[in-house]
Amino acid sequence: MKTFLSIIISLLISSASFAQNAPQQVNSQMNFTQLFGAVEDSTATYLFCRANAYPVYCYNTTTLKSNLFLSDYNYWSGGNTKSGTYTSDIEFISNQPSNYFMTSNHWLGGGGGWVMNCSIFKNSNVIFNTVALYPNIENSIQNPQLLYVSPQDGYFSTAPDKSKKYLLKSVNGGDNWEYIVTDFILISLNKNNDTLLFGMDNNKLLLAKCDTALSYITVDSIFTWDNNLTKFYYSADKKHIYTTAMKGKSYNIVMSEDNGYSWKGIVAKDSSIYLTIDKNKPADLYYAVGKNIYHSSDFGNSFTLFKSLPNSIAGIYMAQNSNILYVITTTVIYKVTNAGYEALFNSPVDVKKEDHNVSSFSLLQNYPNPFNPTTRIEYKIEKAGFVSLKVYDMLGAEIATLVNQEKLPGSYSVTFDGKNLPSGVYFYRLQTGNHTATKKLSLLK
Repeated sequence: MKTFLSIIISLLISSASFAQNAPQQVNSQMNFTQLFGAVEDSTATYLFCRANAYPVYCYNTTTLKSNLFLSDYNYWSGGNTKSGTYTSDIEFISNQPSNYFMTSNHWLGGGGGWVMNCSIFKNSNVIFNTVALYPNIENSIQNPQLLYVSPQDGYFSTAPDKSKKYLLKSVNGGDNWEYIVTDFILISLNKNNDTLLFGMDNNKLLLAKCDTALSYITVDSIFTWDNNLTKFYYSADKKHIYTTAMKGKSYNIVMSEDNGYSWKGIVAKDSSIYLTIDKNKPADLYYAVGKNIYHSSDFGNSFTLFKSLPNSIAGIYMAQNSNILYVITTTVIYKVTNAGYEALFNSPVDVKKEDHNVSSFSLLQNYPNPFNPTTRIEYKIEKAGFVSLKVYDMLGAEIATLVNQEKLPGSYSVTFDGKNLPSGVYFYRLQTGNHTATKKLSLLK
């Protein structure tokens, strides 16, 4: 095993060598496409924003710092999707940004078929694996140990009867799960009363008073209910609930005034609508469409224009115990108050490597990164010769040999599997002829 000092020196030398042979770096601005979630503690509001190509970034509105929260991705090759990861839903526990449940799909396939696996996470740990399509997860306010998971189509391939729709339920915070037969797909667990479940079937909105009985009432059949990831917003008065639904080609704000037993439309637009409520002011509601934000102080009975922004809006969130509205546009996150608006963050920059000489020497960044448990490493060599590609831990110990043979000039790809390794930072090092290159990779389980 190499000494720690020698590996650090070799990494520094190899990094310098790589810099001289690096492909041209191309930076492109990414767009925000979704406010994936928002939570606040006593110190800050945390905004979780999805960018194009699926990664989710966390923005701290107090420190004005950001970090990559989820490295979701969609990898395309030759016109066919080979692999991808998409986190469909998240529920924060007790308003803690580092404490959450979430559901994530991973797909792998091409012309020969597809595999769509689903993992349920508590923080960064997988607590249940199944096969299901884009499930949502609902966590009770009254009992944080109560959880429900429901797929987009209602079906789990690992359920006792694959022909029936199920809810996946846990009463002990995800330690154990049971399948419950249902006739509907869960949309929302009532935040005011966790014995009431809102579901959908045949584009109708249903209300169930118990998860174990196959009897429900239809509470709306006017609007189209076909998205299990639709968010419901519960007013502090424990009567008003707001959400969005389609009616023909129009986008609508739909409201209940009796805790979900009946619904009516209050706003109709021709493009996507984004909602938020002020939990400290039960009558206050904000919505955004296009570049405009509207405000109601009478439970949505009337609205006035609140602010107009320079960019198209992709999400809004009203910070509690304040008059601050955080607005996510395609390229900028704004802080909006009665006095005006202020830009806080720009959307992230996507750094790509562009190699105009296919015969040049290069070692590309592994993808995805962070990864669990496998990742792809690509490299190019300009001359025939002996090639070595190895992985080391932080102490310089060699833990894997990926390539150790003669190679012709060209581009190559290898897969590194870290299933038997602990989470952490590792190094991979490419050597051939007079060229050496080293990069870091992060295993996150």
